[in-house]
This record gives sequence, structure tokens and C-alpha cells, in this order.
Amino acid sequence: MGQAPSMSLVVGGYCSSSLLILTEQDASRVHPDDLAAVRANYPLGWQLLCFRYGGQDCGYDVLDDGQLQARVRGAVIRPIRTPRFQRGDRVFAHPNQAIGDVRQLCWHATRECVYYSLEFDGRRSGRWYFECDLSAADGAESGSAADPSG
Repeated sequence: MGQAPSMSLVVGGYCSSSLLILTEQDASRVHPDDLAAVRANYPLGWQLLCFRYGGQDCGYDVLDDGQLQARVRGAVIRPIRTPRFQRGDRVFAHPNQAIGDVRQLCWHATRECVYYSLEFDGRRSGRWYFECDLSAADGAESGSAADPSG
């Protein structure tokens, strides 16, 4: 489970990443053309989020979260196995018996695995969902879109 010692970062593969943006010096680690979009989506940067790795561009690592592609340097980046679900996927959350959308992919450092932040009917859930908690929504039973507050 998680990151294998021999795993290497490959273009198109997945990684966990952390990059805090607390000062102007930190902000200089984001490509100037991407800074406004990064600040809009991640005002203080990010910790232990999952991205698709897009390779290098002029000394910057290219990270893609499924909604935003950004060029950064000096971020902590570690390869991980490909997550089962992607941002925007419709999933059935077994703990809630509800269908929701994957909002964000996060990395659990202790368990060394991906966990997911979901949205139900446009509202972000505060719960963490692991792969064992989810299945593809097309496999969901009819009438499963119950109230996610469970």
C-alpha cells in the first residue's frame, strides 16, 4: 500500500505534494503565470495533496489536480500509486449510503494511501473517505442518493 521504496516519479504518474505559500519568497516558487490561479485555489499552498505529475517545464515541476495545472519548484513531491478515483468522479459513499463527487485527493502520511474529500449536492463533506469506503457511482444501488449527513 502507498509509496514503494523503488517507485520513481514519472510523467503522467501520481504524486503527493506539499508547498506552503506564506511569504512572497514562498510565492516565488510558483511560476509567475500560474501564481494568480494557485492563490485563488490554494491561498496558503497545500500539504499532502495528490496530483498528476506533468514533468518539468523550465526548471519547474508541473502538477495537475484535475482542475488546475501549476508549475512549481521547491515543492515536496513523492511518487504514489495511481488513485482509484479522480477529481470529479461520481462515487457511492458506503458510510453515508449516498452518491457524491470527488472534490480533492489527499495523502494520508501514516497509512501511506490516498483519501478523498467528497461533495454531496454541492456541499463539501467534512469526512475523510478511503478507497474501501467508496465504489463507482454506476455500481450504486438505485435510490442511494440519500441524505449524506447519515
